[in-house]
Amino acid sequence: MNIIWALIIIILIALEFATAQFTAFWYVLSGVISYIISFFSDNFLLQFLIFVTCGTLFMIIFKEKTIAFLKKNKVITTSDKLVGEYGIVTKTISKKQFGEVKVKKKKWTAYSDENISKGTKVKILSVSGVKLKVETHK
Repeated sequence: MNIIWALIIIILIALEFATAQFTAFWYVLSGVISYIISFFSDNFLLQFLIFVTCGTLFMIIFKEKTIAFLKKNKVITTSDKLVGEYGIVTKTISKKQFGEVKVKKKKWTAYSDENISKGTKVKILSVSGVKLKVETHK
């Protein structure tokens, strides 16, 4: 059983690296517990129940706290601070062509899912590289 649990742990580690969703991580920890228990008990049902129970409990208890901790330490860039801000269109934006928006005395290339005329107040929805996605301010 030790080899099976070692393989499960390796697969779950690969899955976590592939998704980075902090879900498989908790089952990796419970897999390690089941791996250790496999040295003391040959009862696969017991090992599996511990694996599922511990993994689920770890995920319920620690996932949100871990994600909040990781986000707390995230460096917010100047462009990230623009999301939710307002600007003025300085060059008309169409669905098929970039326009320009002035935000905090700086001009940015902007795009939208709607046509927006020059002089219109817009809200910044997101930042992608050096381009802003905007919508008309309502």
